[in-house]
Amino acid sequence: MFVPLTPLEFRLRATELFGSKIGIVDGNKRFTYAEYDQRINKFTNALTSLGAGEGDVISFIAYNTFKLLEA
Repeated sequence: MFVPLTPLEFRLRATELFGSKIGIVDGNKRFTYAEYDQRINKFTNALTSLGAGEGDVISFIAYNTFKLLEA
């Protein structure tokens, strides 16, 4: 079976297979894949609570850091 590895599928697969391993390193900050997944979900829920919905366009300006990766 062929399943395309989209960015969302990649995140879910990485969390499932490597959840306890360090996946994000940004200077002194380190996050496991499971922590990264939790942070993405928290960010998504925050946007949803602000009224963002499917199909909305959201701009995000940041330095090349873990925050940009999460967004």
